Formats: sequence, structure tokens, C-alpha cells
Amino acid sequence: MANKPILSFYTPQLVLCFDLGLYSSLRWRRKYFEPGEIELHTSPAYFNLVQRGQLILRPDRPKEAARIESVRIKNGELVIAGRFLESMLEDAAITRLYNFNEPVETAMRTLVAEQYGRVQRTLPMRLAPLQGHAETIQAQVNLKNLLTVEKAMARAGGLGLRVYPDPAQRCLFFEVYRGVDRTEEQNQNARVVFSNTYHNIDAPEYAEDETAYKNYAIVCGEGEGADRVIVEVDRTNGETRRELLVDARDLSQGERTAAEYHDVLYQRGCDKLDENALVRNFETKIKSSSQFRYMVDWDLGDIITGEQTEWGMKLDQRAVEIEEVYEKDAVEITPTLGTPAPDTYNLEDNIA
Repeated sequence: MANKPILSFYTPQLVLCFDLGLYSSLRWRRKYFEPGEIELHTSPAYFNLVQRGQLILRPDRPKEAARIESVRIKNGELVIAGRFLESMLEDAAITRLYNFNEPVETAMRTLVAEQYGRVQRTLPMRLAPLQGHAETIQAQVNLKNLLTVEKAMARAGGLGLRVYPDPAQRCLFFEVYRGVDRTEEQNQNARVVFSNTYHNIDAPEYAEDETAYKNYAIVCGEGEGADRVIVEVDRTNGETRRELLVDARDLSQGERTAAEYHDVLYQRGCDKLDENALVRNFETKIKSSSQFRYMVDWDLGDIITGEQTEWGMKLDQRAVEIEEVYEKDAVEITPTLGTPAPDTYNLEDNIA
């Protein structure tokens, strides 16, 4: 991989402003289930050329780009920060009721096409080709932020989402994709193992946190008192029960059968347990001499084996984040495998 990629700055209408290759550092943090982040440090001489709302594209990564959200001068440097273009889904609200019982990918695409596209925006968003992922979902959605729901659906299906630009057509594309299983135990794909045994990791870190962990959801649907519809989701797997009460009265049975309504409430319970999952992750820098080539042998979203034999630790987990840091003539790659610390995605951010 080439060090210090060229960065192309575009207007919000996808008109090229200038290319930048001279900067002191770039942090390019990719995420599988949600928008990634960037932070760029360069000369204040570029201050008059940079504006909030501009898009930063990488010619070497046609499916990755960011929108500038903050610009400041600090310690004699121009500091530019923003998020990947998936963050633009946050600009749209879901304004009508949807009842989904279909592939997650199809539901995610429907919401983007109909709700992001229901008003005229600076750039239209089109749908990339359908991939045909089989994971399904039953959910009722209404009066929620579009990005909030897209992130939750992606997590529920184990799928990634991305929004990328097409300067030639002056538009954006929305795509749902899936990582590859590259764990040591499977035999369908080339294996990838990050381990001290293979001498390809540096400064590994491991974390477990059960502060917010719940494994049993009690989902309370419509009705009052003894007539309240209750559905329980059990993920204890022999552990002590850690219960979570979920108020799902916003989900109505409507035209559904009792079994279909049960499935919708069950899905809500699964979503809430995912939000309160046990935090368990392995983070390590990958040595440049690693036999596994980044973005060739493995990539964001892939399920990989991480191991530190001195700790007796081994786990097969998804690469949910990958941070790239470019400084001087070096690039540092740090993947995070597993469940990151809880964030704020939530399917119940209803309008009051």
C-alpha cells in the first residue's frame, strides 16, 4: 500500500476543488456498521480553500469518501475532521410506517431509496446493485432517524453499509455488503490469523466489559395490564440471567397475525440485546512485514482469528473497525476484532 494517499477535495456538488498530497498526518478510521471518521493535519495555508461540507475523496479508494464537518487551526496546523459519507443518512428522517418481513438488505435499500430520496438534496443517492444477502428481518419502523435504523439493521444482519460518490454522474451510491469468513477453523476461504505465533502483531490489547451487558429481554408490546403482549428473548446460554425490560408499545399488531406480531417484538428484543452486548474485543497493530496483506488477503468486515498465546486468548471475531494512520513515511494499520464499546444506535428514538 502506498504511503500518504492523495486526497481530492470536492464541492458538495462533486466538483473538484484541489488535490492535496502534503500533510503531516492523516487518521482514516473505517467502520463496518456505521460511518467511519477522518482527521487530517496540514498547513494553515490551505485554510481559505477548505470549507465545511466539502467532500474528501481518495482516488485509490473509489468506495470511500468523507464529508468535512469541522475545520480549526490548532498548534500552528489546520485540522480537518469529518465522517464517511454514510453519515449523510443522518440528514433524513423516516416519516411513514414500514412493516418489514424480508431480507435485511432489501429493507435497508427501501428506506434509503424512499426516505433519503423523498426530498431534493444536493446530491441524489442511488442504489448500487443488489447483492442478494439472505439474512432476514421482521421489524416495524416509523418516525426515526434514517441512519439510526440503518445501523441497527446492519448489526442485526451482520452486514456492512457504505455510501460512495460518483463524480462523473454527480451522485452518491448506497451499498450493503458482507465480510468474508477467514477464521482458522473454516476451509472455504483463505485463512487469516493475527497472532504472536505468526509474529505479525504489535502492542496487542484485549478488553471485556459487562457493565451494560444483558442477555434476556422482556419485550412489552401493545395492551394494558394483564392484556399486555409480552415476548421474551433468551440469550443466557447457561449464564446467569441479566434481564432487560423493553417498552415496545410503539409496535402495534395492526393487520398482523399473533405469530407475526410475536416475531416483530422478538426482533425488537434482539435489537436491544445487541445494543447491550458483552463488549469483547482484540485490538492490535499489524506489522508491515505481515504475511497477510491488508485489503488483499483481509479487509474490513471479515471474520478473523486473533490470538495471543501468552495470555491464553484466542477468538474468532469480525474486523468491525480498522484505523489507518499516515505520518511521515509510514502507515500504521490497527484493526479492532469483536464487539466495540457500546454506542448510541437505538431503534426507539421515536418523535414524542
